[in-house]
Amino acid sequence: MQQFQIMAGLLLAACAVAGQVRAEVYRCSLPGGGSEYRDQPCSPGKGGAVQVKGGGSAGAAGGGLSGDWCEFAVSIDENSTKDTTSAAQWTFNGNQVKYKLKAAPMAGPWMPLKRVEGGFAVDHALFGGAGRTWRIVKQSGGTMLVKGPLGGFYHFRRGAC
Repeated sequence: MQQFQIMAGLLLAACAVAGQVRAEVYRCSLPGGGSEYRDQPCSPGKGGAVQVKGGGSAGAAGGGLSGDWCEFAVSIDENSTKDTTSAAQWTFNGNQVKYKLKAAPMAGPWMPLKRVEGGFAVDHALFGGAGRTWRIVKQSGGTMLVKGPLGGFYHFRRGAC
């Protein structure tokens, strides 16, 4: 048994060096109902790991946010009318994020990204600063609903706008 554990540990270490280990995704129950998806285990009895099909790697600080995400709409609450007039491109890269309005000629600079419980924070005043959390309300397949730190809901789909 001990030899098996040593071999399993060596195999996992080799996969990590090769960049092929994927992060676990956990579905956790929220106090008011509903659920959220995150890269850290839920509190005991509040959910567990889920199977993720396909997709890219999770990335370091950005969790399942790595790569390009199109913010295609905003709304006052989860189910209200969506405003689709100002799409924006978010690019998550490890511990950084870049933001670009679709109508703008250039993207902004890379900004520090901090992964926090149930979401992320962007260390820039325009996005609430490092102390304000963008809470991931729902994430399924290639879509995501995020509650902004100053109110409102942001609707994302994976890929370019």
